[in-house]
Amino acid sequence: FNSTDPNYCVVVAGHEPPAFELPQDSRFKFLSLDHPLPPLGNEYYLAAIKDKLVKLAAAWNYAKSTWKSDYVMKLDWDDLVSSQLVDWLVSAGDEAGYLIKHGWVWRSGSPYIVQYTEQFDRVCGSCLIIRSDLADKTGPFLHSLDGTRFDNVSLRMEATNPRSLIP
Repeated sequence: FNSTDPNYCVVVAGHEPPAFELPQDSRFKFLSLDHPLPPLGNEYYLAAIKDKLVKLAAAWNYAKSTWKSDYVMKLDWDDLVSSQLVDWLVSAGDEAGYLIKHGWVWRSGSPYIVQYTEQFDRVCGSCLIIRSDLADKTGPFLHSLDGTRFDNVSLRMEATNPRSLIP
């Protein structure tokens, strides 16, 4: 909400709202979902990915039915973005999407609060900004766990980073 350009919206999807007060702003929406939580145990990792995909789909469907967004970006609860990101997107042109390769990562137990990396796209799933009209054609974000059949290029992308979500 510190963005230098006010033309954005935020949709948060989760099982229950956080313990703090949510913003009272027309650009913000919290979606309370009631699908089953991922079970703990051997299959937690796969179930957690499916859980994230259900949340992403719910947020995307709400956003596109409520606002006309030019771009879409997935963020996790602990991600931070520049206050100038929306301004940059407006001035960047009309590209199909952007891959953020350089960024800062918080590492638990590190002597640094945040650490710069030139491999941001390899360590953080929140590195992709996609033009909405293209994201809507196949997704917005997919993983083979949801039953999607990928072409060879997308299969290689997913194999390189199993946490990746394919646009």
